[in-house]
Amino acid sequence: LILGVEDSEIWHGENLRRNPGDYSWPLSWLPPSVSKTIQETGGARMLYHPYIDVNVMPTEMEIKSDNGVNIEQRQQIKYGVISMKHLKSDLLRWDTLFCAGRLHKPVVVINTDPTIDEFILRNRKAALTCALLMLPPVFTEEELFYTLAGLSYSGDPRFLIGAENSSKVENIVNANLEGFRAIYRPLIDDVDFIRIKTSCDRATSTTQEVERGERREKEISVAATTFIRLPMEVVDVEKLVERDLPEKLRGHINVTPEMISSFANHHHQQQPLRIALIEGLRAIVRHASGMEHILKGLLTAGIPKSTLYIASKLKKGVFSKSRFSNSNENTPS
Repeated sequence: LILGVEDSEIWHGENLRRNPGDYSWPLSWLPPSVSKTIQETGGARMLYHPYIDVNVMPTEMEIKSDNGVNIEQRQQIKYGVISMKHLKSDLLRWDTLFCAGRLHKPVVVINTDPTIDEFILRNRKAALTCALLMLPPVFTEEELFYTLAGLSYSGDPRFLIGAENSSKVENIVNANLEGFRAIYRPLIDDVDFIRIKTSCDRATSTTQEVERGERREKEISVAATTFIRLPMEVVDVEKLVERDLPEKLRGHINVTPEMISSFANHHHQQQPLRIALIEGLRAIVRHASGMEHILKGLLTAGIPKSTLYIASKLKKGVFSKSRFSNSNENTPS
């Protein structure tokens, strides 16, 4: 849960009054200005509260199964607080990719306003452009979604030290395919250098490319959806980078003739532009997730909760590696 607030100090003051138990010592004893300063300094410019017990109302089915008795249930959540100015900046510039990356994916928006909606849309358009510049000339819808979901995990130290499920990106996409389609299919319709062809066209080598505007009428399923980039003269790489990529990422990209030539000739694996984008994303995420972020987490969550959180992450990472290893051992050679 992410909460964007207009005035962090006022918000923490009220939250400390209502929910002092959400804050670790010594923040629970200090004035709200301290929580605001810690929140807005370094890392993702967010203050996180993990393992918070809240009351939730049971579902209609649970009420019926309990003979109609309306009993509140306890559930643990974690929530992060960020100022609206930093939220908007991350969505537009990709300062940390912390909030922007989460909003590349399907989420439930509880409350918003037209300005934030527009910033979220621009953030997702930028993510789509970035993914399209990183993908090979022909790719499937699943590959597009995997690339989109993985942008904000580039350079994430949790993956490097095994403190995260190595299949996290795939799991996110596979569990939310319809959500990704709902977000990105309308945006893909506005991309003028992508066409679509069906898998049967690909299998029989009859190269009939279906124009993007016909896609909805043909109702092509995800398994049969393959995108193809149009010839290089249709794609103005420099214009795409300058117009669509956020400022922080653009700072890492210096489009050269070599990049344009490689992009045009479909040298995907050695594509300098793709490599530059990956390195740019890694630099942003590493900076936001570095030692400053870790120390900030220890201070705001407290040592007991932080230890529990790190242990749970390590368990996920070790479990995913163990499962992958077992599956390899059971695969016949």
